Amino acid sequence: MPTPPADSRGWPERLRADAARILAETLAALDPAGVTAATLTDHLDALGWSAAIASRPSPGRTVLVAIGKAGLSMARGAVSVLGRSIDDGVILVPHAQRPEHRPDWLPVGIRLRSGAHPIPDAGGRDAAREIEHLVEGLGRTD
Repeated sequence: MPTPPADSRGWPERLRADAARILAETLAALDPAGVTAATLTDHLDALGWSAAIASRPSPGRTVLVAIGKAGLSMARGAVSVLGRSIDDGVILVPHAQRPEHRPDWLPVGIRLRSGAHPIPDAGGRDAAREIEHLVEGLGRTD
């Protein structure tokens, strides 16, 4: 344990408060939804993309694929930025992460699938094939 300062009144409380603040800031920085939204925003801003551009008809499709334990959170971050510009997509999460009810924020065209983790099962294999089929048809304007 660190040596307390000369004026050690309230030192353990300040140490606990600092530790709690550091933990909260670390967890916020690691939030998959927030990280995904911030990354998409940064990349799209660099490309000159905006919500106004996204609302116009596009020559291509915007698809969403999110896979893994953080798949649903990453998808939520992407939907918060891309919104109605998403045309299609698949989210694949472990069975344990699949919610009982479809989230309200999830666009209708996005399919939510689950599979076993870490050893794939039929559900995961089927979802992987579905994702493969979805992305193999994408072109330069998508």
